[in-house]
Amino acid sequence: MNNLGSLSEKNCIEIVSKLIELKLIDVFYTNDGKEYITLEQLSKEICDELYLHGGRISLTELVPILNISYHAIESRAQNISQTNPEIHLVSGQLIDDDHLDRIAEEINENLQQTGQITAVELTKQYELPMEFILQPLLPSVFDDEDAEQIIQHVLKNSQNLPERDALVIGHSAVTSNAFVQNLKLIFKPMIQEKATEVVTSGDYLQSLADQRNAKEKSFKSEQSNEKRDRKDERRKKANEGKLGGGTQGRETKTRATKKKYNKGKNDSDDEGEGEFVGGSNSASSELEFMSLGDISNVLRKQESVSDAPDEFVEDIAGRLYPSLQSSFQEAARLAFEALLSATSGQRRQTHSELQNRVQLLLQNIKQGEKAIQFFASLDVQQQLIRHLLKTSGSELVNELIAYVSQDTTVATDSKDLSPEARQKIINGLPQNIRAPLQGLNKVSQGASIDEFLSEADVALTACDIVLRKADKKKDKAIPVQQRHMLIEQLSTAEDAALVLHVAVLLLFHTVTQTPLNASGRFVPQIISFLQSHVPQSIGELLSELQEHKIVLVGLDNAGKTTILYQFLMNEVVHTSPTIGSNVEEVVWKNIHFIMWDL
Repeated sequence: MNNLGSLSEKNCIEIVSKLIELKLIDVFYTNDGKEYITLEQLSKEICDELYLHGGRISLTELVPILNISYHAIESRAQNISQTNPEIHLVSGQLIDDDHLDRIAEEINENLQQTGQITAVELTKQYELPMEFILQPLLPSVFDDEDAEQIIQHVLKNSQNLPERDALVIGHSAVTSNAFVQNLKLIFKPMIQEKATEVVTSGDYLQSLADQRNAKEKSFKSEQSNEKRDRKDERRKKANEGKLGGGTQGRETKTRATKKKYNKGKNDSDDEGEGEFVGGSNSASSELEFMSLGDISNVLRKQESVSDAPDEFVEDIAGRLYPSLQSSFQEAARLAFEALLSATSGQRRQTHSELQNRVQLLLQNIKQGEKAIQFFASLDVQQQLIRHLLKTSGSELVNELIAYVSQDTTVATDSKDLSPEARQKIINGLPQNIRAPLQGLNKVSQGASIDEFLSEADVALTACDIVLRKADKKKDKAIPVQQRHMLIEQLSTAEDAALVLHVAVLLLFHTVTQTPLNASGRFVPQIISFLQSHVPQSIGELLSELQEHKIVLVGLDNAGKTTILYQFLMNEVVHTSPTIGSNVEEVVWKNIHFIMWDL
């Protein structure tokens, strides 16, 4: 078993040779050729010897110690100095930072004693090259405070570099103000983009509102503190005045006063907390362009500072932050003003158009109310009022909702809204206009025109809509316009029920000189009213419209008599080119009624 588990020296040599041949391992031979050593082991032994020799050893000294060729030791020494920044390969010697620190301390002591020392003397004393003495060794003698003093001295006494054009970054770096300003230009397009974004999204407007609310809270808190101070002062004076009033009386008064003002004290504590929170909200309500970390990340992507230390980049970011924040706030303000300026003209036009539409709707409602008064039946009046408010009244409410929704996050594209849809939109509006519009929306479903007009005045005031003074000429022109609309509608109608509906509205307008807002379901009531206001023949004609007769309605002053419509049993019948038998023509004012039998 022992023979099976062990290898001879010859076998080991063959295995290692095979591994070397296959390039699976890298080894160095000792100078006598009796031993192998791996690269990692050689590096470890070199570092151990460096430590044992006080942080400095020559490569030639390592050759007899490690029994390895100079070439192999030099190769590993170069690798060690490249992978370990604390170890340096200088003129065939390995030197670590601890040894350099001791040299620096010695140089500093000598410098303190003599006041000056030449680099040549240091080169001879420490047997180190001049370049190494001047670069990595001597700078370590000075600390950050020394470097800052030297920089300030150079800036102060330099005639070619004015102090105002130079900036000290950290303690040991100097850059020009122009360099920093050039870095600021990198953020200019970002500032414009962010400013446009916050204005478009509404974040800027919300920030202004938050800042205003924070100021109001702070002002109220200051007033509360002043009142508390005055109360405390009055309490002290009252207590001082009671000092000579007897033990019992003083004790009783003190207890009562203490109880009373303890409550005030608790209240003032709460107010103090409110003041602290308000101040915090005020500080956080201002929109931030970029955090310091984000600014540093942007700077690190620039080629001019890509190799700079983190301290330098962070210091530059800290110097840029206030300026960038100020530029961002100014850009946001200008973008907001530009948006207001661009929309102000459209806003004024929309406001003017809304005034005209609201004025017209209110005039229609008032004239509709006059027309309704011609009906003797109170029940018919109530029904007509409900219809008037559901049509013209609802249209007015929709106009106001569509207008105020433009200034809020609530948006509506349709003006044909149901009461429920209107209420849903109203619930999302600001409180100062929500309540008036809720009241107006409610009475638009009622049966009182006076209540509707009263609520309309309140809603218009809340929406900042001021109606123009009544124009008698325009008021007289409205009924004429509505009459022409009825005539045009009658000329294009193709449905029998619609023709009858429009015809009786036109007759009502002719009789009363007042436009009536009524749906088709009110046609019988309107015909009943017209019976006593039109010639008997016209009244009989209106009553016989459902019989087997074809009726042609025409208007004068159209160049020639124009046939507008014919109907039979409420069904459409094409115009017959030949008049039938039993032709009868009735003329009343400028309206012709021609009828004949089939």
